[in-house]
Amino acid sequence: MKNPKDIPLFLISTSDKYIDSINSSLTKFTYLKISYASSTLSDLEMLLVRKKLGIVIVGPLFDFEDIEKILRAYECDLRFIMIILLVKKFSDELLKKAIKLGVFDVIQFPFESKELKETILKAEKILAQLFNQVNENKISFDKNNDNSCKKIMVFGTKGGSGKSFLATNLSLSLQKLTNKNVVLYDIHYDHGDASILLNIYPKHTIFDLALIKDPISSDFLDKFLISHSSGVKVLPAPIDPSQAELVNLQTTLKIFNLLSLNFNYIIIDSPSRFSEEVLAILKRIDYLCFIASMDTASIKNLKISLKLLELLNYPPDKIIIIINRSNSKVGIEVGEIEEIIGRKINIFIPSSIIVPISINKGRPVVESYSRSIIAKNINKLANIILS
Repeated sequence: MKNPKDIPLFLISTSDKYIDSINSSLTKFTYLKISYASSTLSDLEMLLVRKKLGIVIVGPLFDFEDIEKILRAYECDLRFIMIILLVKKFSDELLKKAIKLGVFDVIQFPFESKELKETILKAEKILAQLFNQVNENKISFDKNNDNSCKKIMVFGTKGGSGKSFLATNLSLSLQKLTNKNVVLYDIHYDHGDASILLNIYPKHTIFDLALIKDPISSDFLDKFLISHSSGVKVLPAPIDPSQAELVNLQTTLKIFNLLSLNFNYIIIDSPSRFSEEVLAILKRIDYLCFIASMDTASIKNLKISLKLLELLNYPPDKIIIIINRSNSKVGIEVGEIEEIIGRKINIFIPSSIIVPISINKGRPVVESYSRSIIAKNINKLANIILS
């Protein structure tokens, strides 16, 4: 099932009136067609029993307690099914409860057709990716992985979560704590800004290496790396986003493997999605530093991503959870997040004025505000990796 459009769409609503209303709102989007409609909640149970892959729109007038009862009974079967819950009265509390149960999203009814469409498309994309990756078994770990180089990917599924901030600071922290060779490799090819956060202008980027057809030696590669004053080497993403499509997976892995032979630590700054580069590198790394923030949307994406990683048999002990802006007062507590995702959070990075100041100056916090709680917690993350 390579194509998200092949994923069936089910609708379970309280009456024919609502079924017709929801169906008609989707008819304006050519390929969004309901495969099966029902007015009986027991049909949700039937889909779960049959482990039917698909997206299920449920609501808007069913009692949440009845839906909760079914989802709790079949929690382990919510792997290849995305539930979009329609509700008459939306609240953050309801959203948190729903996400904890494995619901993909909650939308207030009546809704804007565009909102439902975008939610369905997002669910389709994730389901197709999940189904294809699990069946193609792309995450089979490299038995010949070179243990002399520790490889760490900084990842998060939401733009602006602080990935590049964490990747740059973690690189400097590891270099300072070990005094060994550290390289930062930015594979966020279309919007990478690791070099900007380090206040260095890239003379060369991965794009230049992608144009070279001849074999690349370690000495030759070194000429394309930029040295930061800390001693960290950097391989930046392309300056022009249009160059991103010319950097293929083969180039990414070739450079990654070469860096592995010449550095003690590789930090990967990644895009905000499970791209083919991210999936290919996942099986080669020692740690995945997953960064999220305190808002419900970010936690929802974190839960979905952890579910995907579990289905791909990715070892949970390789995952380090980092919560950015952890002191934000947004109506959700740390304990609730841990309950929703089913595991402990490892590192907290609070909000602080020193973060935008350090970014604007191009001087990482671990260097310019080394005594701050943020720097100390990033050093704590580095020590987890070193241990």
